[in-house]
Amino acid sequence: MAAAAGIALSVAASACACPPPDHLRPPPDERFVFFAANGADVAGVDGFFSLGYVAAYLDASPRLHILIVGHADGRGTVEVNRALSFRRANAVRAALVGHGVAVERIDIGVPVEEARSLADSVSRRADLHVYDAAVAPSERRLPKGVEVRRE
Repeated sequence: MAAAAGIALSVAASACACPPPDHLRPPPDERFVFFAANGADVAGVDGFFSLGYVAAYLDASPRLHILIVGHADGRGTVEVNRALSFRRANAVRAALVGHGVAVERIDIGVPVEEARSLADSVSRRADLHVYDAAVAPSERRLPKGVEVRRE
């Protein structure tokens, strides 16, 4: 009898391991893709892991959208860094589209005013913010000003 109870418990436990319904799952935490200095190539295991994770989540949750915010370190002029930030955001968007995410679900942007970081390598990134467009537009998702482009 104890063995049968053990089997019943393990079956019940495995049934509880199913993912919750789409409307009960929180969006993934913020993800990052890091870049080399002056670069906009999506490369490296960490970037591909983040993009694969977000692409799979978006595929499973069709109501969600993503805002990609590109950043640059403080080494260049404002204009050069802004252009580089948009190139980085576009590179991440292209990678997500390559993973099957519809371009209409992807917004890109750059901060209106770039915050200075202690480490340049941390500033050379794109932030991935998943959000529910039915709840709030992407611009209201972030605490600081972001220029958003929908292309």
